[in-house]
Amino acid sequence: MGSLSGPVAYSPTNHDIYVTNLGSNTVSVISPANSVIKTITVDSQPYAIAYSPTNHDIYVTNLGSNTVSVISPANSVIKTITVGSRPLAIAYSPANSDIYVANELSNTVSVISPANSVIKTITVGSNPVAIAYSPANSDIYVANLSSGTVSVISSANSVSTISVGSGPYAIAYSPTSHDIYVANSYSDTVSVISSANTVISTISVGSDPNTIAYSPANSDIYVANYHSNTVSVISSANIVVATISVGSGYQAIAYSPTNHDIYVANLGSNTVSVISPANSVIKTISVGSGPYAIAYSPTNHDVYVANYYSGTVSVIH
Repeated sequence: MGSLSGPVAYSPTNHDIYVTNLGSNTVSVISPANSVIKTITVDSQPYAIAYSPTNHDIYVTNLGSNTVSVISPANSVIKTITVGSRPLAIAYSPANSDIYVANELSNTVSVISPANSVIKTITVGSNPVAIAYSPANSDIYVANLSSGTVSVISSANSVSTISVGSGPYAIAYSPTSHDIYVANSYSDTVSVISSANTVISTISVGSDPNTIAYSPANSDIYVANYHSNTVSVISSANIVVATISVGSGYQAIAYSPTNHDIYVANLGSNTVSVISPANSVIKTISVGSGPYAIAYSPTNHDVYVANYYSGTVSVIH
């Protein structure tokens, strides 16, 4: 693997796992047989990664060069696209088949068409750091860390703004309630935004919530709280039904449809906490140094954990 391994994504086209290596300017490609089959050189400091089902390409944001590398299913870079400053987050919209890139330092979102060209640059709030799509209304939601807002981009690329808590840092969609959940890292809350784009609830959670995910097994939302080393579990009624102690440090979360468990990567303790649908930790698994990102593969049903400091990927069967 490369160095400073980060976000992970799965491609249903070739069934491979893609891992960005920020320190070595590469992307590692892992086959379903769990071997690295290719190391792809991209631009400076590759970070966020997303898959497009429209053209089957993988999109990688490069923080250091302000570009997006486009990787084909044949695992070669077919285009490098210039975007805004420090492209930190990326998402795909099924509504218009475009890719949306949040540029943290230019306060913009670049819209990339399936033909792999920037078709629009949209001004949003200050320091956009997270981005998500809602199938309920076909909108894109952008968390603006420094302005305490969420920018809502329609499929026609018009923009509205919603005030949330302080330091919005992560976003997730619930197919149960059709709501958007925003983790506000500075105010220790989660803002719930309805499909009508109004805040319908503000929920207190642990200290510095920085990651959020949905579980279809119990319809709960899981919020990782960085400074309290806990996960807050929010039910579809928008109340906290459990607070679960996990490992230390920054956490990443993924769901496994195979066993219906939630996997939490604990950066500071070099472990992964496994949470059952009954909302208890059923196992703690030692992994590499600095587990930073996590993803599930439906091909072999494994969970992949990128270890930032050791430049490795731990595979959990």
